[in-house]
Amino acid sequence: MLNQVNDASAGDAGGGANAVSPGMSIDQVRGIVGQMRLVAQIGNKQIFQANGLKITFVDGRVTDVE
Repeated sequence: MLNQVNDASAGDAGGGANAVSPGMSIDQVRGIVGQMRLVAQIGNKQIFQANGLKITFVDGRVTDVE
């Protein structure tokens, strides 16, 4: 259940893409959205909020964007 912001940048390692995509690291996402607020951490899952987005990471990688 992945909500991709921009299919064209899926799997892109930040090479100029300006959209959050599945598989990105926390640092890559921070580079795009700026500061994020940690909402919850459950085991290896972290949920952040930034710029009206809810971004879910598992093992430090984006798995869902809402």
